[in-house]
Amino acid sequence: MEPDGPTDEARLIGRGIAFPRIHDLLALRALLPSDMPAGLDDDQLAELSAWAIEARYPGDLPDATVADARAAVAGAQAIIDAAHGDAAAG
Repeated sequence: MEPDGPTDEARLIGRGIAFPRIHDLLALRALLPSDMPAGLDDDQLAELSAWAIEARYPGDLPDATVADARAAVAGAQAIIDAAHGDAAAG
């Protein structure tokens, strides 16, 4: 499961912005207008992207730890919170 890809995609759809079907959260975030904060910085999005890709296409990343899982959940929640802010403002 992508931690926040669907949320970012919903935000893009809500603004009528076309987007590619990718798992790179940095690339998806780059499509967001400047008035739509992502909720996470580049390092956090890159880390979530790595886990999203690893979960979908297992490879050479180490197994996730409990700390990794907690960080991913917190990151996903930050993006959901940013999307809720968009909905409230829109």
